[in-house]
Amino acid sequence: MFLHGGLIHIGFNMMSLLQLGPALEELYGSARYFFLCMSFTGAFRISRERLTGHFSLGASGALLGLVGAMLAVTTKRGGAFMRDLQSRLITSVVILFVIGQWGGFGN
Repeated sequence: MFLHGGLIHIGFNMMSLLQLGPALEELYGSARYFFLCMSFTGAFRISRERLTGHFSLGASGALLGLVGAMLAVTTKRGGAFMRDLQSRLITSVVILFVIGQWGGFGN
């Protein structure tokens, strides 16, 4: 989680964390937010290494876990803003998947 594949990689992760982090930390509290980040990172590492045999760099697993937590929040709460936010989050996940598969961040 603390190693990255270059300045662009760490820059994108930091930008994502700046967008998602404050809202989730306010919602869940600092201790739970920290636990979410660490547990998602561990789960991503274990699954990626077992499934593909490749090690990974960066905080992408934790960030995608935070996106999942935000998607859960937007699903529970209604309204136009939450639907719009949910749509943007799903678009981000698709873009990250494409970059991860063919763009090479963290591979």
